[in-house]
Amino acid sequence: MKGYRTEYKTRVRRVSLTMSNEAYDSFQRIANRDGKPVTTIVHDHALAALSQEPYVAEMVATELASLRYQISNISNNINQLAHYSHVVRQFAEEGALLAELRRLQDVIEAHAKRNLRGFHDH
Repeated sequence: MKGYRTEYKTRVRRVSLTMSNEAYDSFQRIANRDGKPVTTIVHDHALAALSQEPYVAEMVATELASLRYQISNISNNINQLAHYSHVVRQFAEEGALLAELRRLQDVIEAHAKRNLRGFHDH
C-alpha cells in the first residue's frame, strides 16, 4: 500500500482553492443538480475551461448522445428506404436526405453547445 501511495502522489496534485460565497453557492447549485460533490464540479469546470469546451452536465451529455443515436437510426432507415425503393428515389435524392439529417444533427449540437454555457446557472 505504501508503494501505491508514493506512486499515486507522483501522478496527482492536491489543490486548495478559496472562492467567494457567491461562487461557492453557484457551484453548490450545480453539484446538487448533478448529484456530485462541489469539488468534482469545480474540477470538471476547470478541465472544460482548459479544453475550451463548455461544461456539459451528465444528463445533457446523455440526452445529446441519445439524440445522435436517434438521428443515426433515422439516417439508416432513410438510406435503406432509398436503397430498396424506386419511389423514394424519385421524390428525394438519397444524398439530399442524408445531408439534411447531418445538418439537423449539426444544428442540434451547435444549439446545445451555445446554450450550455448558461445552463449551469439555472
